[in-house]
This record gives sequence, structure tokens and C-alpha cells, in this order.
Amino acid sequence: MQCPKKYCFHWVEEGDIHLPFVISDIKKAMKMANKAIPAKEGYCGCSFGSCIRNSNDPTNNDWYEPHEIELEKDRLPLDHFKH
Repeated sequence: MQCPKKYCFHWVEEGDIHLPFVISDIKKAMKMANKAIPAKEGYCGCSFGSCIRNSNDPTNNDWYEPHEIELEKDRLPLDHFKH
């Protein structure tokens, strides 16, 4: 299995701001986001753990979630990367 990168909802593109956790206070979240540094390169931003598609470690879970907007933009079916 290979990571589909931009076609996975968890993928963080170069230049994106990503906070890998949930913040319940919107003011605190905005303050943190304003101080965040954009990603220098693309990476898996899944907060559930290491994805088998990124690590090829059979003990990891498959955390792939389709990024519908990217799939539709490139005219791929929504289940294109499902296993």
C-alpha cells in the first residue's frame, strides 16, 4: 500500500498550517494558528497515529480518508484509493 498524499484528508501540503490536535477554544486555536509555521514539505498529518500507507509497518492502522475535493478535481472516483 502506498500513501496517496494529496488525495488523503490527513495529508499536509508544503506551505499549509497544520495543528495536529483539536482545540475547543476558538480564540486559543486562532492564536496558536497565527503563530504556527507553514510546513516546509508535505507530510502525513494524521493525529490518530502512524498510517500503514506511510510507514509500511503492518502493525499500523490504515488511516486513509478520501479528500473528496482533490479526488473530484482530478476526476477520480471517491473509492479510488480504498483497499
